[in-house]
Amino acid sequence: MASCPSIVFHVLTTCDLGPRDLAKLEATCSFFRKPANFSPDFELSISEVAALDICQKRAIFKRMGEEERQEIKRKWGGSWKLILKEPLKTVGSLDQSSYYLLPHPLLGALENIPVMQIAAGYCYLLALACQPTGMSVYSVKCGLSGKLGHWAWHAVVVGKDGWSVYSFGCGESANLGQGDVDENTLTPKLVSSLKKTKERVVHVSLKNSVYWTGHTFEMTESGTLYVFGVGDRGQLGVELGDSSTERVKPTKVVGIDLS
Repeated sequence: MASCPSIVFHVLTTCDLGPRDLAKLEATCSFFRKPANFSPDFELSISEVAALDICQKRAIFKRMGEEERQEIKRKWGGSWKLILKEPLKTVGSLDQSSYYLLPHPLLGALENIPVMQIAAGYCYLLALACQPTGMSVYSVKCGLSGKLGHWAWHAVVVGKDGWSVYSFGCGESANLGQGDVDENTLTPKLVSSLKKTKERVVHVSLKNSVYWTGHTFEMTESGTLYVFGVGDRGQLGVELGDSSTERVKPTKVVGIDLS
């Protein structure tokens, strides 16, 4: 191995080894603990260089500047194996997006404001905040498709009284339940058909997909379940018909009682 370290390095970085595997190699053989004399840090062991290389191949890590990378390295005691162990998370502020491995304060308009509830999903964050003027909903980007009320998916919020439900974001594949299959909505829009049920909505659960399709479940005070969105795999629990793949407006799920 000592005569062909580049081959060993290639194996370490292409065989889908995790941080635990790299640590075991260091524990069982001194070759993996010695400085590898590899760029960019000649003092790192070959297992540490391999962990660094794997980290650098991550899409999120590629966007970081050198100072951010060194700060992460410092926080994790200089071990790239430990950094590799922790998935990089996207954390936003109201004016910028950064990437952190450790908890980071949410700065901006929400500073020093009591947050009562948080809903987080794929690439978005909604926060229910208590202000002197009343309760307010804040959204944190990314803002693709208008999701979060500032523009790759959709969000749904329920009014305090439960009588009003709003949706916004990507309208593709009936995500929003507004009756328009492909229309994106930048600002929260009332799902008017739910008002006709004359029931209070007490819980909402939604699912977004990387393929820009999603669906939403809404439960009323009586335990009735309404759904809309994509149902091509039976995920809505309602009949769609021969040529349909979605429900563009909330539809009652028959045969289930959640009361």
